[in-house]
Amino acid sequence: MESARSGRADLIRECSPCLAGVLSSACQTLYVRRRKVNFSQLRCARVLLIGSIIFLGGCEAPSEPVRSTPQPESSSGRSYSDKALRLPIDEYSVSPEDHAVVQKAKIILANACLKRLGSSYSLPPAEDPAEDAEISRRYGISDRATAARYGYHMPSAAPAADEKLKPLSDDEKRLVFGEQGDGESAEGESVPDGGCFGEAEAKINEAGVPEAAISFASQVNRESFERSIGDERVDVVVKAWSKCMAESGYSYDSPLESVGDEKFHSSEKAGAEEKRVALTDLDCKGRVGLIEKWGSVEAGMQKEAMKRDPEKLIQLKAFQESQLRNARKALSGS
Repeated sequence: MESARSGRADLIRECSPCLAGVLSSACQTLYVRRRKVNFSQLRCARVLLIGSIIFLGGCEAPSEPVRSTPQPESSSGRSYSDKALRLPIDEYSVSPEDHAVVQKAKIILANACLKRLGSSYSLPPAEDPAEDAEISRRYGISDRATAARYGYHMPSAAPAADEKLKPLSDDEKRLVFGEQGDGESAEGESVPDGGCFGEAEAKINEAGVPEAAISFASQVNRESFERSIGDERVDVVVKAWSKCMAESGYSYDSPLESVGDEKFHSSEKAGAEEKRVALTDLDCKGRVGLIEKWGSVEAGMQKEAMKRDPEKLIQLKAFQESQLRNARKALSGS
């Protein structure tokens, strides 16, 4: 019993860089100031798909209003809605739609800057969220329709920004990201600090990114998950899920192991066997109540942790609201 629990904990520690929330289709394609964010090489992108609390101001993740105690929604095979995965700290993340608004505004502002500097280059449009994307895979897959169609694969989305973006020349890099000589002029104008993308971010972020607030919320999110892995209540329900899977002939110690099974990620599309395993995974989650029980444990941990510094959470929410207002203003042209 102790060795199995230790093994799950080791898996989480291996993927700890992901736990602050770096895994979402939006985050994988986002160009952050001065560099392109690309998380496709992270092993935990397949093993531990958290992605439930990536904050505006750097790498963003989707969310909906908080539901502090996750509740299951019954359907054929007992599936769950994305709302069933809401945890208290998710009140301080953003929806896929709002994320898209902010990214589109940044691209529009950056492209206007590039045009002003006399460049013919333009950044590609920001992608829209996949219509059938799951908001979180914190405890593995959670949506039956998605599992039936994609298995353990991520739902299809628009072509990734890094696939659409043509290679940049040194001069284009300087104009876009401010590399190789901030402040040098092009067409008689000075390149903004951080390049045109830096200028766009400064306009959208306005008063600046509340780094301490983001760090605190991310810490709450990360630590509750890490603590829950070693919680006896979670261990009991995960073992029950594993036993249920074994009854159907599938040997997995946890739903984080099944979602990260390498044999399911050697091809671009899910095969029949992968879909069968994924649907059995969901059936077992429903039978043992894994999502609501695990979520309830984490919700309690997060509520206590959030009491440590509520002012930082207020700052974070205010920043997100301000950022969205500025983005909508930029998109309206006012």
